[in-house]
Amino acid sequence: MYKLTIAVTTYNRAELLVLMLDSILQQTYKDFYVIISDNCSIDNTQEAVKPYLSDSRFEYIKHEHSLKEHFNFLFDLCKTEYLIIVHDDDTMNPDMIKEQVEILDKHDDISIVFTNINQINTKSEIISNSFLSKYTNNSDVIIKKRDYINFLINNGHIIMCPTVMYRMSVIKENKLYFNLKIGGACDMYLWFNINLLNYNLYFLNNTLYNYRIHDMQDSSRSYLLAPFLKIPVFNLLKENNYSNSTIKLWLKYVNHRILNEIKKQEFKNRKNIYKQLKDNIFLQHNNELFLKLNILFLLKAPLFIQNIIFSIKNSLK
Repeated sequence: MYKLTIAVTTYNRAELLVLMLDSILQQTYKDFYVIISDNCSIDNTQEAVKPYLSDSRFEYIKHEHSLKEHFNFLFDLCKTEYLIIVHDDDTMNPDMIKEQVEILDKHDDISIVFTNINQINTKSEIISNSFLSKYTNNSDVIIKKRDYINFLINNGHIIMCPTVMYRMSVIKENKLYFNLKIGGACDMYLWFNINLLNYNLYFLNNTLYNYRIHDMQDSSRSYLLAPFLKIPVFNLLKENNYSNSTIKLWLKYVNHRILNEIKKQEFKNRKNIYKQLKDNIFLQHNNELFLKLNILFLLKAPLFIQNIIFSIKNSLK
């Protein structure tokens, strides 16, 4: 029995996958088992992984049908004390696993540990170094029970899903899963639920993971992830007796994420996005009239008038 499972989810990225697998082999920590979970690839992935299977720690699973519950499948499959689920298009630095395991071994009250990242391009060149340091003052952060909501509102999002190492006893004993009804932000919803337990979350400021930015990554095809969390988290906060002030801060935080996302979209797409978000924007307890007027202005005002107004605003800053 190994201490850790490293699960690699993959789909039609054979060339990038081998870079991740090489980075796993280069880890200074060796007590791990690797599951390569292939979600119906039709490229040469199966051939690409064959050389790695000579290592008894590596297992390849080819799914014949698209697996929507991919992460939950890996939760159920994991038999080790710890688990990390990484992306096929990224890479890990050599000490990443060692440093994360050391934290979980040392601190029984830590449920998950996650790391700082570099953002890299398709050529593996760094385009943003230590990306999350701007949120954490270049230091490790321990997020105490029930404090994730406040950290997120006041500082920003620092949990990068493929860097998260789980203490599996927390996941199994509390029957935690990714709730796919939440959509693309189901990982963030899981962090909220974990943080409500008697465990802390640990951000390791060391930059140990290289997160690749490219047109074909899953997250680039889904926008407005945080706003879709608005109603589920609103309900979660109410159920767990958070104060009205915290709930209002959360609503304000997501409202302004919605506004900024609508601003970023092309004018012709804004009405469609508004239809998707209408229930979120006008959720109960939302008395931000200025926000609503801003959104209506973005939807109704001719584009040339909007450009004039924004130019004036920018010149006054």
